[in-house]
Amino acid sequence: MRTFKLFLLTLALSLQGFCPISAKALKGERQEKYKEENFNLNQIAITARDGSCRNCEASREAIDMFDIRVESLPQECQNLAIARNCAEITACTKRSGYYNVTVLVEGYPKSYLVECDAHTEGGGWTVIQRRQDGSVDFYRTWDNYKNGFGNIEGEFFIGLDRLYALTNFNGPQELLILMEGINQTAGNAVVFAYAKYSSFAIGNESEKYALKQTGNYSGTAGDSLRYHVGCKFTTKDQDNDSDPDGNCAVLRSGAWWYKNCYDR
Repeated sequence: MRTFKLFLLTLALSLQGFCPISAKALKGERQEKYKEENFNLNQIAITARDGSCRNCEASREAIDMFDIRVESLPQECQNLAIARNCAEITACTKRSGYYNVTVLVEGYPKSYLVECDAHTEGGGWTVIQRRQDGSVDFYRTWDNYKNGFGNIEGEFFIGLDRLYALTNFNGPQELLILMEGINQTAGNAVVFAYAKYSSFAIGNESEKYALKQTGNYSGTAGDSLRYHVGCKFTTKDQDNDSDPDGNCAVLRSGAWWYKNCYDR
């Protein structure tokens, strides 16, 4: 049975020397680069939005991130009426889309709408976050990160409750992070990087969604996640890190599994 896989796509906001740029500006460069590296623009679950989104309100609270048409399974895939993950769905449908998956949460079945990527790195990925144009504010509260926010067709985070369910049903899962950005120290060259972890899982809310494990790392972005294994999730309104000097989410302007604010 194929493993369930999680996919996070972001401009390389966290890589030193990088700055975010719009998806539209990167389109031509990205297409050529992914051709070189056996990727395709349509294979990375991204909706390229024009620059006008930069003028939208950052929070977009009025938009329901899951208010979107759910793809119907084709007739030949009806045996997947209770699909457990994107790997099962895309193995049959052979196409990316928005589907319902059902997982067990504390012994009870629960259905979630997710975005499935059928092509990147063999397909079967569930997209859990996308950052591409700065249209959504990610400096948010605990409840926002618990429940998820943004627009699933654009920038969004799936939510820690869902992420816990997805990483604990059928055991820990692979995590793939694709990043791209401009390297200001190299003539504003477009740079691409990725990080892949073999066994990713987090705890539930009573455990403060602690990062349980990451497994083995591979990639070109550097291993910036494994250092934080065992750490609880911290947001600007809930300080769960171990740094005595303050709330790392406030000091670093972003929520994360922080051990110390400036070590990594």
